[in-house]
Amino acid sequence: MAARYTYQCSVVNGGCGKVGRVGEPVDRLIAELVLEEQREKAAARGVPVEQQWPREAELESVMADIGQLLEAERAKQITVSTLLQLLPTKERERDELKLERARFYKQQKQAEAQKAAAGLSLGEFLDLPIERQQEVVLHSLAAVMIHPAGRGARKFDPRLIKPVWR
Repeated sequence: MAARYTYQCSVVNGGCGKVGRVGEPVDRLIAELVLEEQREKAAARGVPVEQQWPREAELESVMADIGQLLEAERAKQITVSTLLQLLPTKERERDELKLERARFYKQQKQAEAQKAAAGLSLGEFLDLPIERQQEVVLHSLAAVMIHPAGRGARKFDPRLIKPVWR
């Protein structure tokens, strides 16, 4: 039976262009490894993910302070020079809090995706749309290294396939 697709070392990305593998066994192996890793992480975590970012009130307070400073300058209660002295600190604090909040929700989304993937069988995973499969795999892997097997037709050897975990 001929291979439906193959993976080839990418010359465009600095590779040799010579190493290639039949795609199906590689995909199956990577799916098994990723699902196992997701199950281990879900079992180790065991603690429910907090739904609300705990510093939301602090961010709202800083945003209100910025608004009050701007309003005070508009109402001529403070000078522009005073505003320029006070505003950068508050804006920096706001930006740091927003970045922290974004990281919190990103980690929460990743944890939820890992939890959902942990419950999938290999067959269910392979039945997912390819975009969803890629999303699950990219939460776990940065890359997959495929080492040369030598010339000619070779039997699939999973020892030559090394995942690079995140």
